[in-house]
Amino acid sequence: MEARKRFHPHTSKEWESFRHDFTRLYQVEGKKLREVVELLRDKGFQANEHHCKTYIKKWRLGKYKKELEMIFAAQIQARRQGKKTIFKSRGQECPDGEIQRYWSRRPEEPTDFEPIPKTPEGLEYWTPAPTPGGTMTEITPLEDVSSPEILSCFLPSDRSVSTRTSPRITEICDGAENNSPSSVDDTISVDGCSEACREYEQPSCPSSTEVAGVFLPAASQILMPNYQSLTLQPLQSPESIRDREYTLNCGREYFQWWIEKVYRARIAWNHTSPAVEKFRNASYSLASFIENDLSRDHIELTYLDLVEMTSHVLHRENPTTIILLMDIMGIAVQNFPKALPKIQKILDHALSQALESSGKDHPSTNLMRAIRFACSDFFDFASCAILPGKDLLAEALNDQNELVANLLLLLVDLGIRDRSPTAFQYAQELHQHALARYRTEKTDAALFSLSSIAVRITELQRRQGNYDEAMGLMKDASGRLSAFHDTRAQVQGRADLLLQLGYLKWDEGHFTAALDAFNQCLSLSLRVFGVDHYMTMHTAAWVRHAQKIVDQEARGTEMWSRLHAASL
Repeated sequence: MEARKRFHPHTSKEWESFRHDFTRLYQVEGKKLREVVELLRDKGFQANEHHCKTYIKKWRLGKYKKELEMIFAAQIQARRQGKKTIFKSRGQECPDGEIQRYWSRRPEEPTDFEPIPKTPEGLEYWTPAPTPGGTMTEITPLEDVSSPEILSCFLPSDRSVSTRTSPRITEICDGAENNSPSSVDDTISVDGCSEACREYEQPSCPSSTEVAGVFLPAASQILMPNYQSLTLQPLQSPESIRDREYTLNCGREYFQWWIEKVYRARIAWNHTSPAVEKFRNASYSLASFIENDLSRDHIELTYLDLVEMTSHVLHRENPTTIILLMDIMGIAVQNFPKALPKIQKILDHALSQALESSGKDHPSTNLMRAIRFACSDFFDFASCAILPGKDLLAEALNDQNELVANLLLLLVDLGIRDRSPTAFQYAQELHQHALARYRTEKTDAALFSLSSIAVRITELQRRQGNYDEAMGLMKDASGRLSAFHDTRAQVQGRADLLLQLGYLKWDEGHFTAALDAFNQCLSLSLRVFGVDHYMTMHTAAWVRHAQKIVDQEARGTEMWSRLHAASL
């Protein structure tokens, strides 16, 4: 029997044409979904509620998020004691009085809810610019989410502990019309950090006036590779500036040290060690176990294995160590928030080992310490640490060196997770690198690198809504899989592409097709990785979710058919 074809009333472009009215009715006016669907019928809107739920998630219009934003906004207003504050939700500025009107319709008070420690995703807030002749724009103060005693072991010895963690930088320029808001970051936990870590003192950082010529990422998160050619604008948040200055300097000092003391001294190092890959996979699996609520014994055993592996994996002579730690932290921050405290403990253990083996003044220790401090504002700090390494290593080694490619790959992954506009730039640069390497070597390793970056570019296109371009890239990458000599690498490459295909079909609202892709990916993941691998667990979660939606649609279709037959 021919498979049932699913009806899709609108293309992606048509959905975008309805987005403004849909957002206004559903998010701003707070109407129920069925009311929104009926009100939009007159404008040619033909989708049902199931289709709408997909785009509600894609556009981040959930009612829960609205309530969360209103609780957070009211709590911020109460703490600021009447000071003028502008809120912006998903690009739209909240009208004056909207927060008060919202709470006037609710039986509860904002004080009835627990304090929200972090700014909800998509919400921004700031103090408006002053009138001419007034003072400089004020940075929104952050709430104290970590104790000074804890932070003191991660801060430079010549500065007092701020009650802020890692605010985003607001750039103050003459005549500026928009000012980026600061945000409340997650608490920094240092459980498991050794006494040696607590006694360690960071070298003093220069003040902002002493670092002309050093680029620091602004709140817009636009990170540019030619950071040394830029000068600083006057800024009003010296603590946040100096945090990034310190990270940037640590990255530059470490990679300069590595070039001079390791690479030019021809000290042996192996950036493709199987132990590194084993540590990475075990870290991802630990995060998946915690996120999927596996047994406590299973989690603890994996954690203890990771702690034991750190001494065999993390070496100061190997820059892959830095890439490895940042990659693991980025995955945890973005995809496994429940696992973040455990991942931080592993990082604490690695830092204490670095202190014991290298000493507190070694560039590798400084950079690892900067990474640990970056846990509260990870993507900004990680990019600060890596950018100097990319440029320094590209000049000292050559643009085709595999270590340079690994740094570029990390920048791409950081950009994807943080939705940075520079991700495409780094991805194209990395694609040229991988293509040149493959044409020269014609090996499975070179082909796998080319396939991996094709998957990243596909994900970037998909996240931008460029579904046709993403599908074309997947077809090209799929055509190259037959060139693999290693069957395992071929199957792994196919599994990566099927996972991206499932994401794409899900975004388009083709849930049956998405389920088929996820099922095929799960079958290959079980074959290549096994049951406990993070890739298998992640794909299995998507299979369950897609199956639930498809079953709901099937029941809805069956009920509609019965009603239609009864009416005849």
